[in-house]
Amino acid sequence: MKTIDFSSYALSHNGTPLTSRKHDSNLTLFFGDYKLTSDIKDGRAFWWSTDQLWLRGHGFQQNPDEVKWRFEHVDGARFTLNEFNYDILSFKGGSFRFVTDNGSVTVSTNSDSNFSSLTNKTYTPSEKIRSGITYADFIIKPNSVLIDWSEMDMDMDTDMDMGEDWDGQMQLELNSLNIS
Repeated sequence: MKTIDFSSYALSHNGTPLTSRKHDSNLTLFFGDYKLTSDIKDGRAFWWSTDQLWLRGHGFQQNPDEVKWRFEHVDGARFTLNEFNYDILSFKGGSFRFVTDNGSVTVSTNSDSNFSSLTNKTYTPSEKIRSGITYADFIIKPNSVLIDWSEMDMDMDTDMDMGEDWDGQMQLELNSLNIS
């Protein structure tokens, strides 16, 4: 078994290991012979420090888009993802799915209307989903709640119509992957 711990990354296969902050909507990072690519319309992917690899999605619309990390071998070789360790933070809840070319499973859902977190969770996918795969997708989808700002008590002396906005956020932090 091999552990991918994300303590450093490269911007190309066999590239120079880096530990400087990197973030973008569509980010590709290399970890030895494996790469992790984000697919994001509304959010960001971050490699922030040696123990902070994040994927963040925003719920700034009624039905927010999913946000995804795709993990795969650079040559398309098959592998087994035995388990992974993760943290999730959410504001207004959301869902986290694990998808491979063999199937998918919901890892976590949360409908909490405020802030919630899961830390240092280890997930072991079923043998059917994790074995002989060419990719593993880590997909989050934040919930979105319509907030009527005009009903908020802002302790203001003036009467302001601030309108309504969709709001929500979910962040997945991958801590490690164990593969064989």
